[in-house]
Amino acid sequence: MGDRVHWGHGERLNCILKNRFMAPVAAALPARYPASVKVFIKNAQRQAHLIAETRVENEDAVCLVGRTKKNELKEWLLLSENFLKTLREVLIGISADAMVAPSQRLIDAREDPEFYRLLKRGMQLAREKPKGSRPFQEPFNLLQVLTRPTLQEGTPMDGSFLPIVIEVELS
Repeated sequence: MGDRVHWGHGERLNCILKNRFMAPVAAALPARYPASVKVFIKNAQRQAHLIAETRVENEDAVCLVGRTKKNELKEWLLLSENFLKTLREVLIGISADAMVAPSQRLIDAREDPEFYRLLKRGMQLAREKPKGSRPFQEPFNLLQVLTRPTLQEGTPMDGSFLPIVIEVELS
């Protein structure tokens, strides 16, 4: 009978360990879903100019969803190699005169491999913030990510918009 009691405690301990340690690991694994993305720059007239776009079916943009240790929602946007290559080519091809002043920061960033490495790592989303997230620090604080699409070609962009805006359409 002693063996049964001991076995019962071991089984209970095993169950407790699984619940305490395995459940948080499983909960931390991110969900993955494709997203539609539009990339705008603020042009010299301070209007939105669409420079790149991809739809859900292309799977060039993927959102990862997980939870922090404090159980807060954490979402990341990842862009495919092909989409990043297209974005880089388009950015490099835009004349400096077409960009909003001060365009020197954007000119420097678009030719800096570190800017594209940051893009490749992904960008945190902030659904709760109307003006989205600003995932990069200086000198690359040129980009914001919106999860509430509001821009179209020619939409006025005031000072609250950074020079590059990525709009993510979440399903």
